[in-house]
Amino acid sequence: MESGLFDTLQTSFNVVDQGASTDGLLALAAEKGMGVIIKRPIANGAWGAEGSPTSENRAEYFRRAETMAALGPIAGAPGDRILAALGFVFAHPEVDTAIVGTWDSAHLINNIQMVEGRLPIPKEVVEELCRRFDHLGRDWVQLM
Repeated sequence: MESGLFDTLQTSFNVVDQGASTDGLLALAAEKGMGVIIKRPIANGAWGAEGSPTSENRAEYFRRAETMAALGPIAGAPGDRILAALGFVFAHPEVDTAIVGTWDSAHLINNIQMVEGRLPIPKEVVEELCRRFDHLGRDWVQLM
């Protein structure tokens, strides 16, 4: 990033993996005028999920989400866990776009409709999610 050779940064960033923000990476990209592409913005749908997936990264996302959610409900949070996840990511002005993978075209259409018509989520929700990560997840390693 310091070299000035790149126009964009692609990094993981989501509700349960906020290191790119807390470590100053997003701010540095903005300072350098770089576009920011977020991968894993919905963290495999872990926030608000009812069961833990089986793969290692997915299980870690779920563990983190469960730990953060154990602090209690968040007033004003969307009932839709994907909307909450996308709303969190796009609430950060440094973010230009996000890669949301899916095998289901209905999910793709729903995600587009959320971004176009249901964002932003309340600022207080984003702040609370950041506060919870700061309190619980500062030492969590960034997942690739």
